[in-house]
Amino acid sequence: MKKLIILLTFILSSHFCISQVYTPYFQNNKSLDFETFLSKCRYAHITLNTDELNTLINQPTSGTAYVISGLKGYLKQIGFEEVTVGSKYQIFSNYTSSCEVALVTPAWEFKNNSFLNLKLNFISCNEDSFSFVATNSIWASSTTISSTDFHNAFLKMYGNKKSPFQSENVTVQKSISRWTEEELKKQFKDDGVDQLEGIFESTTGSTSGSRYKLGLVKTKDGYNLIYLSGANNSLGWEEGELKARLFPTATPTLLKQIGLWRINH
Repeated sequence: MKKLIILLTFILSSHFCISQVYTPYFQNNKSLDFETFLSKCRYAHITLNTDELNTLINQPTSGTAYVISGLKGYLKQIGFEEVTVGSKYQIFSNYTSSCEVALVTPAWEFKNNSFLNLKLNFISCNEDSFSFVATNSIWASSTTISSTDFHNAFLKMYGNKKSPFQSENVTVQKSISRWTEEELKKQFKDDGVDQLEGIFESTTGSTSGSRYKLGLVKTKDGYNLIYLSGANNSLGWEEGELKARLFPTATPTLLKQIGLWRINH
């Protein structure tokens, strides 16, 4: 009888682990299942803002460092082949396609020596977004906090092993404008330019060897940044592709970008 109870307990617990359902608290594309999205990704890139990156580099024992260390271990555990950390502007030049990469953005609040509202946001190459949130806080002190605390918190958000990578032809939904370099030059020659419009080319190559040429053209309410040439094209950039929409600020020569900067596409 005792053996039977043990066997039943094992079967039930195994079944629970396999069939555990984790539901994002928010997703912007209801037609795309999170598990399906994960199966189309081989790599994960953790995106941080400038302050977080500086803290990670300059304060290796900070709370930020523990969060990211725990997150890297978690992402590898659930099945990503490689996990990198950087800004969202990084170009994934070593990958066959940016659609093989899941952008993962962590967020948290720190108050009264506790990490609160710990969140994870997964973003696809087509800006499909899936958000998860922790239900518990993490107490922080110099003697008790560790990356394991965050690793376990992330597992409670989503703990299933992702399906093996499925090499399907997922492509970026591009926005191609009518502008080519020739058309822009003609436009600027015929109608003139304001103080910000023009064609700009990087004078030094990026880490991927690319020397980008971009056009900035005025719209009704701001400016469009258009890719013209120079990419190594491992990511399939096309002339005329809209990369960002920029809008005026209180400072005449400073623009703000609204929406996702599509540099990694």
